[in-house]
Amino acid sequence: MWTLLKKTGRRDEARSLFTARFVRRLLKLAQRSGPVGANIREALPPSMLSDGEIFFLDLLLSAADRPVRIAELGCYLGGTTGLFARAAPKGTKIEVYDLFEHNGASARRLKADPLFDPKSFFEIWRRNTAPYADAIDLARGDLRETASLRSEPLDILYVDIVKHRSLVNLMPRFYDRLATGGILLHQDYFHWQSPWLVYQMEHLLEEGRFELLGDVGFNMTVYRKSGPCPAHPDYLDGISAERKLALFDAAIARYGHSKSGMLAVSRLRLVQEIGGADQARLAAEIAETYEQSPRVLRYLRACVDSAGQDNVW
Repeated sequence: MWTLLKKTGRRDEARSLFTARFVRRLLKLAQRSGPVGANIREALPPSMLSDGEIFFLDLLLSAADRPVRIAELGCYLGGTTGLFARAAPKGTKIEVYDLFEHNGASARRLKADPLFDPKSFFEIWRRNTAPYADAIDLARGDLRETASLRSEPLDILYVDIVKHRSLVNLMPRFYDRLATGGILLHQDYFHWQSPWLVYQMEHLLEEGRFELLGDVGFNMTVYRKSGPCPAHPDYLDGISAERKLALFDAAIARYGHSKSGMLAVSRLRLVQEIGGADQARLAAEIAETYEQSPRVLRYLRACVDSAGQDNVW
């Protein structure tokens, strides 16, 4: 990967671990990854990441000049775990947090696997990540119980797990552990089932605790920690419903057509949670505004169809 970095000039910038300028350059490279991300994917366990996201994470970890500590919240079949372990320097530790329980889609997808268990995909994950076992620090179970098991400072925090309101107040504990200058990766930022992340991160940006560096594909946002973050779980509980919606509007205004539409659907999900507003009218406005975006319309249908139901997580 250093060949690609050289083309952008000043390769020595990588020696300063994860500077904002350097990470932004990697994000630009990832937007034109071509076949590189697909080639990297072939050497990894199955992953839900896009080729651009794989390419970016590979560049990021390859640039580290010392072992790093990573917390991976949500690992599924081990694709991201394997990517971190392969790309990062020897001695890196990856804390893996997952419940390892199927939802309906996962159970259907994995039914033909020889290690299939109708309740859990843990044995499939363990097989897939066996080559990287020495780098893994496993915290299996409900994140509400496992979040307090580790306390070491983190260099990277990867979040792919917050699709339920019960988990959102656990995030400040991990934000606090992330070292100043560390990188936060929100894999589900644009997903309609993760509205809590949007207003939470917008609030932290306004407080100067994080800096938004950019995004990759249609899912991941990338931040750099710029100041201390309180660890107590009720830190963000005091944000009013009106304030949450205003923070959402600020986030929506930042992005272009499809991404703003995806966030608009996520905002609708939040409205479903907190009540109020004419939800049918909001849904109709989204459908009209983003009628040319199949992804937004797909998210919108799923959101409307699941109104009043808990997210599957």
